[in-house]
Amino acid sequence: MYKVTTLALLLAATPEHSTAAEKAHDACRSECSCKQRLLKRLNFYRAKYESSLRRLKENRLDVLKLILATEGTQREIALKFLPVIEAGLDMTQQCEQALEQVRDQLNAAGIKVGEALGAYSASLRLRGHTGTAETTFTTDLKYTDTKMTTKTLGTLGKAVCSNDDKSENAIAISDVSEANEPEPQGAINKAIITSKCGYNSGSNSCHGNELTTNGVFGIGVKFTSDAKADHAKWKTATQSYGEISEQAIDVMEGNHTAAHQALTTLRDSAKLPACERRLTQYADVSSQTNFKLMVLKALGGKPTAEETKAEDETIIANAISRNYGTDGTSFEANVWNTVKNTNAPQVRNDKEKNDKIENIVTASTLGNSLVRILVKKLTAVQKDDTKEQVSEPKTTDCGGITEKNQCEKKDGCKYNDKEKKCEEDPAKATTATKGDKTNSTGSNSFVINKAPLWLAVLLF
Repeated sequence: MYKVTTLALLLAATPEHSTAAEKAHDACRSECSCKQRLLKRLNFYRAKYESSLRRLKENRLDVLKLILATEGTQREIALKFLPVIEAGLDMTQQCEQALEQVRDQLNAAGIKVGEALGAYSASLRLRGHTGTAETTFTTDLKYTDTKMTTKTLGTLGKAVCSNDDKSENAIAISDVSEANEPEPQGAINKAIITSKCGYNSGSNSCHGNELTTNGVFGIGVKFTSDAKADHAKWKTATQSYGEISEQAIDVMEGNHTAAHQALTTLRDSAKLPACERRLTQYADVSSQTNFKLMVLKALGGKPTAEETKAEDETIIANAISRNYGTDGTSFEANVWNTVKNTNAPQVRNDKEKNDKIENIVTASTLGNSLVRILVKKLTAVQKDDTKEQVSEPKTTDCGGITEKNQCEKKDGCKYNDKEKKCEEDPAKATTATKGDKTNSTGSNSFVINKAPLWLAVLLF
């Protein structure tokens, strides 16, 4: 769940944690520094996201432990767990919703950063271009391809950053720095045409001489973000390359700006306060909206209440104090220590035996323990439901009575005046079946009462 799969994230290195003071940074000024900065920023938000995912997983496991402990302990102890379970379900839902939004934004940022990295690599390759095309007129001024002695024009450099560049090592990404992070720069923005004209002897310029035998003419192109050099002096020293003219180009096509904006969008949503709460902390549990209501229902003697009223505040405060301590001072001892030490069934070497919940650490093993408990309880209920204790009809033994008045007094008998004998009266016959059947509704109350816990399990 919540998996980030963009190319940029696959390429990204593990974020480094720096001890440098948190501060706003200057804008990155080179392709290599900007690539590193963007990756660091992306990894900063990815680390936040992954930390929140871990917290969500911890809270989910803790909810499952509470449910398991509720099934495995005494009623008065289990009641203490119910408000905490309610708070835990609220916490996980709030965190899931927050993460869903951030997941989409993080995916979008990953795509934008990946596009910016590609553009920066292209810029870096162009910046490394040093090629020229030169023609040497060795015997005459006739132009042939064989006279082109240098043919490196168009050769691109490699998109490799030097290990000697330590400019980004001291850059630490933080909430403070992100609040004021400037837009990245660093890419080439112009193409400059360069040219030379001279002779094989180093000091001969073409500016005052015609191009003749052994003359050399060359042309090149340079991609840079630097300002074009003034070529006024070159006009009298053309034997060396001079920067003749420039043309604005846009290699990045806004990709660096889009990446910056996508990361800026993450800045507020990735704080994820909903995912910072812990189910093991009373302050976080008690801050949940329905916590007090569940305390009132489970511990305050008002199980049918659906809202808290002013007159309930004292009841709630007393219930909290009794069960969790004043301001939650006994919360850990009364809830989590109890949960940890509650026994639950586990399978060891193909045999079931009890183990403390604190030793059951995965969702699957916790779920297995819960299912084992429920199987035992539900099958026991089923056996009770199928028991119909129906008695055999009671015999009245009317035939042994000879006196009429005694016969009429005998339950289930009547006197036959015609035949002068006492006999059984079918209309008055009684059996033990009437009113003696097991109350199946009462036995099934476990299933009814535990339905909310089943719903909680389904969330996992």
